[in-house]
Amino acid sequence: MKKTGIAAVVLLVAGAAVTAGAWYTGTQLETLLPEKIAEANQELARQLPGSEVQLSLTSLERGVFSSVARYQLDLGELAHEWPASELVLVEHIEHGPLPLSRLSTLRLLPVLSHSQTRLEETALTAPWFRQAEGGEPLRIQTTLGYDLEASVRLEVAPLRFADGETHLSFSGFQGEFEGSAEQVTGSGHFDRLELSTLGEQPTRVGLQGLQVVFDRHKGPSGLFLGEQSVTLERLDVHWPGLEPLVLTELAQRDRLSQTDDLLAADLTLELAGLSYAEQPLGALRMDWSARDLNAGAIVALADLIASYAETLESDPEHEGFSHAQEQHLKAALESLLDSRPSLSLDSLSLKTANAESRLSLQLGLSKPAMGEALPPEVLIQQLVSRLNLQLDLPKVSIRDLVGYQALFDASLDPQAVAMEADMLAEMAGDMAVGMELATLQGDTLQTRLDYADGQVTLNGQTRPLEEFLAMLGLLAGGGVAIE
Repeated sequence: MKKTGIAAVVLLVAGAAVTAGAWYTGTQLETLLPEKIAEANQELARQLPGSEVQLSLTSLERGVFSSVARYQLDLGELAHEWPASELVLVEHIEHGPLPLSRLSTLRLLPVLSHSQTRLEETALTAPWFRQAEGGEPLRIQTTLGYDLEASVRLEVAPLRFADGETHLSFSGFQGEFEGSAEQVTGSGHFDRLELSTLGEQPTRVGLQGLQVVFDRHKGPSGLFLGEQSVTLERLDVHWPGLEPLVLTELAQRDRLSQTDDLLAADLTLELAGLSYAEQPLGALRMDWSARDLNAGAIVALADLIASYAETLESDPEHEGFSHAQEQHLKAALESLLDSRPSLSLDSLSLKTANAESRLSLQLGLSKPAMGEALPPEVLIQQLVSRLNLQLDLPKVSIRDLVGYQALFDASLDPQAVAMEADMLAEMAGDMAVGMELATLQGDTLQTRLDYADGQVTLNGQTRPLEEFLAMLGLLAGGGVAIE
């Protein structure tokens, strides 16, 4: 056979294989799409308990090499003030194994499908189309592998909106995500979002540099473990009657991990800079952690809370847990305390203009004896296995915080406020030392508290828990009865 004949045979065989694969892919979509929509509605019901939000497949026009699917997202009561409640999405689906658009970019890995989704212009979305200045306000590209792992690229077009006294400017959003039943990863960002109102009392809120990054995988307990971060470069607030407020480098980072049947969680909240009227005020950071959390108990508590939220949505007059819910709650709490979990504020730091204050708190828990009600001091002794608190509060921090009131109230005399700040800082220090709640190290108030085995050590002095509770009661002015 001549080479040209061999080539023709190869092309025919390849073409037949691709056609057969594309036809098979099309038949798979007819069963796959309804399943995925059902899963999406289950997730919507979980995230929005009692809501009427519903996703549906309104049509599927199947061809050999491609199909067109139309979806409708009914927002229900969420859109009661809008001209309509339905969002319509149109998805053009290229069948695998080798979609033409992927071949044209030399991506040769076989996939189940590759699709382009757009938002259809309706009474609800017409203003969005106008704001996008004739472009597509929303574009979604999705590649679905034969292992049902999806890669998604999401683009929200830049928007400009002006309606009377309200102005909105948005730079657009871009995000890339990958997900399967076992893992979800992704990142997204936008450069700028600004909302302002005109009139007698103009306002403006501006956000710059928002970034979201997450990497989660399903753990043995069914919870999604891993990390997530949300950062914002800058937040500007201009409010009537106030000077400009600026927050810089805001961040939230969290991590959840599991070893055997125990969870560990970490959370960091950070504000790198805060200024008012162009004057720096300080910064704030909090680091939280939890260890030895029973995974099954956490799942049970989450399910119980979701179930109770659904009950409240359907019956707002409902009060309290049912007997069955109370039993589930009791069992979950017992399992949680059985693992002797610990909760910690590892660090809370507050920077003012001239000083930095720090606080840390570690709390260890254990399961108390179940049965009849226990006196407060006995319950604390059994529930709290250990407690450690450390506080360092410079008097300068107190002066700074009190002195800031002159910034927020222009009618105040700055010198008078400064004198008041000095006086209050000294008074606070004298009271804390006099009540034995703190010691004075140089110009810094320090508190050190340790509790374990029924004994409390406060700033070097040890006393039984009952005596310590009585002392706190006297300081509070109400007293504590110890039987």
